[in-house]
Amino acid sequence: MNKKSQLTEHLEKCCESYSEIENNIIITTTKPLIFQVDFSNNKTDISAKLKGWNFLTGFLEMRFEKVASYISIMLILMILITLFSLVMVENEIENTTVLTSITCIVVAAVWTCLFYINYRIKYENMKNRIVDWTN
Repeated sequence: MNKKSQLTEHLEKCCESYSEIENNIIITTTKPLIFQVDFSNNKTDISAKLKGWNFLTGFLEMRFEKVASYISIMLILMILITLFSLVMVENEIENTTVLTSITCIVVAAVWTCLFYINYRIKYENMKNRIVDWTN
């Protein structure tokens, strides 16, 4: 039995939604992750992407491997915009304004990190299941 048929058999047992296109199997999970398993050239390549409209990338759909760099850039931009708005105030800045700005930055960073860790765990679990099923 080849790896592709092993994987499809396990996917059907677990009631996972998938589709086959030539040497690829595309697995659509209930999470915002879509896995693509490529069986060409006698190798099994597993990749994933995040669907649009999720908590990390917003409306963008992107490969999961690029999400960490994307959210890092977005957090840095958010920090710079917040700091720039504080610097542009002509009058004396009140402590509550600075505290509110710092609180917003910290909450956004923690929120983003928690969702990234959540999706990363789901990604690694499914990837390990696929590897186990194809061996």
